Amino acid sequence: MPNIHEHLLFDQHFFGYTYGQYKYIHNLLDHGAIGYVATFSKGHRKYMHDSRAVEFVTKNYGILAGQVAQAHIALDKVWSESKRKGTLRQ
Repeated sequence: MPNIHEHLLFDQHFFGYTYGQYKYIHNLLDHGAIGYVATFSKGHRKYMHDSRAVEFVTKNYGILAGQVAQAHIALDKVWSESKRKGTLRQ
């Protein structure tokens, strides 16, 4: 799974955002109020990693933040798929 640094680099290069500008969105998706990753490990993606999460972020934080949320989820999925297939280089 991409770490926070990799998500922020993606934002910077894909969207042209300042590094860290939308860090709070990544933290919301991965940690929420109860620390999803720490509590659920890989299962954390059952929470805040679907279209409802993107809708929530867009409604509460704006269209740009919603795009970041959607990209975050997509990057997580690509990363997991690549790792499962053994095509991910680290």
